[in-house]
Amino acid sequence: MVEWPAGAALFLGIEASFLSLEDPYGVGGHRSVVLPGGRARLSFELWEGFTLDGTFSVTGALWSSDGFSSLTGWGYRVAFGGAWRFRDGLAERADGADTPLWAYVQLGRQVVNAFAEEDGSGRAERDQPVVAAFTPLTVGVRAGW
Repeated sequence: MVEWPAGAALFLGIEASFLSLEDPYGVGGHRSVVLPGGRARLSFELWEGFTLDGTFSVTGALWSSDGFSSLTGWGYRVAFGGAWRFRDGLAERADGADTPLWAYVQLGRQVVNAFAEEDGSGRAERDQPVVAAFTPLTVGVRAGW
């Protein structure tokens, strides 16, 4: 992910996620999914060094072919969590300010869909809808410039 400040508490950016989802109908039993998209994050400082974060992202979904044709679709993610600034300066910038380093954790909901493929007879290629929904726990480190 890459974000840019769009206000005191709002950050807008882009992201890409990579998933491997179980697909019992596929040849290998799994499909890879690439999710490029846009994101927005609201960040409110609770006390010095600790923030409360909320993230919303909307993505495209590019499903690999595994015994079927490749699929396209869309997805979204909503997550809430917090961040702790554990280092005030990672490196000094050209303007003399330091680059902070944050550890963060988020818990949310992610849904990934694919548009149904038809086999030429007007029927969907599969009887079940192509949807994956799960609850990801995200833990990471981010830096600000």
